[in-house]
Amino acid sequence: MGSSWAGYDVLVVTVSSAASARWWSDRLEAGREHVAGDAKIAVVVEDRPAGTAHGTLLALRAARAMLGDDALVGSAGVFHAAGAGTRLEPLTSRACEKPRVRLPGVVRIDGRDDAITLLEAVIRSANPWAAAGRVAVWWGDQLFEGTPAVAEAPVSLLVQPLADAEAATWASEGLHAYGVVATDAPVAHVEKADRATFVRAIGREPSAVARSLGVFSADPALLAALADVSAPDLAAGRRLDTDRGWWMPLTLTSDGYAHACAAAGLSEVEARAWHARLAPIRERFAPVLGVAPVRAWWDFGTLAHYERNVRLASEPGSALRAILDRITAPTTEQGGRRP
Repeated sequence: MGSSWAGYDVLVVTVSSAASARWWSDRLEAGREHVAGDAKIAVVVEDRPAGTAHGTLLALRAARAMLGDDALVGSAGVFHAAGAGTRLEPLTSRACEKPRVRLPGVVRIDGRDDAITLLEAVIRSANPWAAAGRVAVWWGDQLFEGTPAVAEAPVSLLVQPLADAEAATWASEGLHAYGVVATDAPVAHVEKADRATFVRAIGREPSAVARSLGVFSADPALLAALADVSAPDLAAGRRLDTDRGWWMPLTLTSDGYAHACAAAGLSEVEARAWHARLAPIRERFAPVLGVAPVRAWWDFGTLAHYERNVRLASEPGSALRAILDRITAPTTEQGGRRP
């Protein structure tokens, strides 16, 4: 491995229990030659639902406690894999949480061939996006295809570009159920809104939009600033997600943010107060958000999606099959090793 390894310098994995943390610590250590490389590894327990924003901050805090305050120098990947995976039953159980579900591929564990797990496939496929001086945050049940790139902005959000920003596309793509990013400058994000709400929130007609995929790469200084602002909320055990809690108030005006929150049934007063708390971060890091397009993505988080994507993976020449071939170790019978 050594200098030939192309991946994260630090791997942070969130899981649901101490037993799962022990299993994954052992598994990732045993699979270093194919999955973790030379990375420092911190498997941390998410002991309460914190949302992706607070969950990420808590995971990074736990990783520093395990590895040392300077452990996150270089490139870090945070992989959110907590949760029992009830939407994947009966593939999941207490003895087999979602990250341990297997995919059609091989990984080498302690020199032996074994079926690759969902989380190992995600880590392997995410390794090309590793960038020095950045913290990347991934879901533990999605694979992506694209040319690895990181926007120069403090936050680089993985997105799937859409053909246009017209009402017909909004309806056909069901964009009211997703986070949508206006990718023409200034980049702005609105979570789960109809088109009229989106346009009013960003204050203009967008010329280009993309579906947000929830995965991002961030400047550690920005995350540290967000942790400082959120300290009272973290101490109180409050939940916060990245889309509505970070990207929207960091890219919208107070009026736009309050309108979008009110349209979602949330308090306009609380929205304006939170927007005001983030003012120093907007001023320091603006423009906050950039985008990194991907060509395709596959979600394995539900049984229906898992079954459909495993069928896709069995089709020769499919993009998903190509990804699994790339991240899969050759079997012992085939000989040789992929880096």
